[in-house]
Amino acid sequence: MFSKILIASDGSDTANKAIDVGVNIASKYNADIAALYIIDPFKMSFDDGDGQGGAVLDSITDKGHEHNLKVVEHIITADPINDFKVMIQKIDPDLVVIGQFGNSLDNSDNEYEKNIGSVAAKVLEVSPVPVLLVK
Repeated sequence: MFSKILIASDGSDTANKAIDVGVNIASKYNADIAALYIIDPFKMSFDDGDGQGGAVLDSITDKGHEHNLKVVEHIITADPINDFKVMIQKIDPDLVVIGQFGNSLDNSDNEYEKNIGSVAAKVLEVSPVPVLLVK
């Protein structure tokens, strides 16, 4: 059913849960994993970028390798809301697994805001393949 699963992460708590769920599904189907980290140039500071992205991707890769799965890492600088569809088209997965919301809402006290983040909402809207949102 799934031969390639795209797991996208921004390092947030919900994204870390999505990594675990995505790797678990990939393991059950012996699917390849495409690990994606998008550096948002509009939010980037000197502490962000490749360093954090590399650590996030290493986490996905390590968990995938624990299950003897093939993992290909993708790190790009792009607008995560508007450019996610392009990455889905280029990677061509059978399933996208992402957190329900990312870093910007991790520390929010507003429960209404925590229903779904802006990136997750856009991915649901534009993805040509099934999307699994993880709480």
